[in-house]
Amino acid sequence: ALNTALSLRRMGVLERYNVEMIGADATAIDKAEDRALFREAMKKIGLETPKSMLANATDVKNADRKTHEAERAALKAEKPENLDAALDALETRWNLGEGDRKQRYISHGMAIAAQALDHVGLPAIIRPSFTMGGTGGGIAYNRAEFYEIVQSGLDASPTTEVLIEESVLGWKEYEMEVVRDKADNCIIVCSIENIDPMGVHTGDSITVAPALTLTDKEYQMM
Repeated sequence: ALNTALSLRRMGVLERYNVEMIGADATAIDKAEDRALFREAMKKIGLETPKSMLANATDVKNADRKTHEAERAALKAEKPENLDAALDALETRWNLGEGDRKQRYISHGMAIAAQALDHVGLPAIIRPSFTMGGTGGGIAYNRAEFYEIVQSGLDASPTTEVLIEESVLGWKEYEMEVVRDKADNCIIVCSIENIDPMGVHTGDSITVAPALTLTDKEYQMM
């Protein structure tokens, strides 16, 4: 929903219909949702983020789409006797080729994933884009599992894309409830510490407030 709202904002739709986003500044949401912007923001304040890389076939897809659009334009320029039938036939061929294109996109994504493995290392977390309930994703502890999960994720993703991240299993997990104004004044309402480490869902973990094992320096840094 956030990404949809941001896309509509970039397209000028919100401004055209005088729609305002409430609850959070769009620029701040952009920084949280866009991985590159988030990484840059964390770097500016001296915080590391887990290594990550997207494996997809965006370039290949765009090239295919441009070729298809060029074929449509060329067909219209020819002005055949029955243009509608010719365009329908072109669309039919395009739709019938979806399976072959999907396999090419998966192969392309797998090649990028191999590069990501060298960058991220093992264990690695694989998250397919736009799937529900973690379908197609998982944690890979060795190369065989990695390629198997990536292929499954690319196949499950309607955009043929997976996010490959450095595993954070075993890291400590904290939450900070913060009230912040436009002048960047902050009030920490409370700090919360998960008893279980990363890898156990927050909803399944016991939490304590305030956090108990943070040093004052760590607390102030957060």
